[in-house]
Amino acid sequence: FNYIWAIECHNMGVDEFTDANNTMPAWNHYIQDLNSSENGANQPMWDNYYGLVEPANIIISNMTQYYNQSSATYNTRLGEGYFLRAYAYFELVKHFGGV
Repeated sequence: FNYIWAIECHNMGVDEFTDANNTMPAWNHYIQDLNSSENGANQPMWDNYYGLVEPANIIISNMTQYYNQSSATYNTRLGEGYFLRAYAYFELVKHFGGV
């Protein structure tokens, strides 16, 4: 992980965050509004996951332009697009609630 948002993606609200000298003590006290998209520390996570949704939607909507529908590659790439979009929404819902 080269960015703090990568840690946030998986560890917020767990016991791996301690009070010690933490500059963001809100991370240690899990509350309903902790993961608000308006929290500046969460903005990169929000942006990056939504940044994954857009290309996934482009892949899904433009498949017929690039692949023959009867080919195995078509179904593979389409499935990958659906997976990427679902994964991004799963992480967003997990951290921010209904998105």
